[in-house]
Amino acid sequence: MIEMKDDGASPCSDVLSLRDYFASAAMQGILAGSGEEDGFVRYDAEALAEQVYVMANAMLEARKK
Repeated sequence: MIEMKDDGASPCSDVLSLRDYFASAAMQGILAGSGEEDGFVRYDAEALAEQVYVMANAMLEARKK
């Protein structure tokens, strides 16, 4: 089981920040829902990584309300 913390974590540990968890979930959803005819998904990886962290930041802000 992966432990989650609200603060940052070393990439070498089994601890994810909540922000990383949210970003990971957003990326999974985007990639799962966007297949192409040949079964491969083509994205600009850097742009996608930035976008999922924008989403994760928004989710963290929404939790404060």
